[in-house]
Amino acid sequence: MVELIWAFIFVYVFAKGYEGKGWLEGLRFGLIIGLFFNLPMSIGTYVTQPFPFSLALYWFIFGVINSMILGIVASLSYKPLES
Repeated sequence: MVELIWAFIFVYVFAKGYEGKGWLEGLRFGLIIGLFFNLPMSIGTYVTQPFPFSLALYWFIFGVINSMILGIVASLSYKPLES
């Protein structure tokens, strides 16, 4: 259920700022969202729970990569309605 909510919000925010610049726009959006979401989550998890730094770093890196891939997919599949 959480992933469904995450997907809806991700695509909703992407659609609101859509500029029609292709997959690079999706890559940039994914990077920004990835940093915005994964940096505080990884730092917060590392500081408050007994996980090694390397694990928090991997979570951060792979979370950002995942968001960038999702951004590319969103940019390639999003087609706004013609008004």
